[in-house]
Amino acid sequence: MQKKWMLYGANGYSGRLIAELAVQQGEKPILAGRNANAIHALAMSFNYF
Repeated sequence: MQKKWMLYGANGYSGRLIAELAVQQGEKPILAGRNANAIHALAMSFNYF
């Protein structure tokens, strides 16, 4: 079973890089940040929905 973890600031430069690497490795972090629209767009780019 995979542990749940959150990436705050996922829509920033470093956060996006970390999110992309995590997804490439089969992880599915909970994406969080101050801009809901940017987080939603990022989640959509990873096919989270």
